[in-house]
Amino acid sequence: MRWSYLKEYHPGLYNSLLLNEKLYPHLLELERTANKRIETMLPRMMVADGVTEELKGRDPMGWVQMMNVLKAQAEETILNELIYSEET
Repeated sequence: MRWSYLKEYHPGLYNSLLLNEKLYPHLLELERTANKRIETMLPRMMVADGVTEELKGRDPMGWVQMMNVLKAQAEETILNELIYSEET
């Protein structure tokens, strides 16, 4: 997603990173950072919203629904903070 965003909306930065052989390391580091952020955000969000193992046992479909909402919220945050950021 970051690759597409840079190529479409910041072609100068995209070309600069590509020509300096920094584009792929940049994309790899961004992917690692995004995955780590989701791994740390989800458990905190689960605690804040009361999504517990007890809920999972009592109402599995409700738990899945809540987890899907939390994951979507975390991903949206990551997209706005990392992927669509203009910083390199």
